[in-house]
Amino acid sequence: MGEVLFKPNQRQVAWRVLRIVITLRKSPRTVKQLAALFGVDKRTIYRDLNFIKDAGVRVEKDKDGFMVVRYKITEL
Repeated sequence: MGEVLFKPNQRQVAWRVLRIVITLRKSPRTVKQLAALFGVDKRTIYRDLNFIKDAGVRVEKDKDGFMVVRYKITEL
């Protein structure tokens, strides 16, 4: 069998983080809106946003909420 890249919980987190990036590219959202949309606590969204920023995605906050400004996918 092939190598397992993600454990089950890690897969859920990775999928949610990707969906957050896609959602924020479409329109700004508040942490409260994101938490409701993804069914998680606001603290989880803040952790995910920090992970997204650490991965090199430029996320900014304005009066309407957080939004993805720019990102670049690099080779691993």
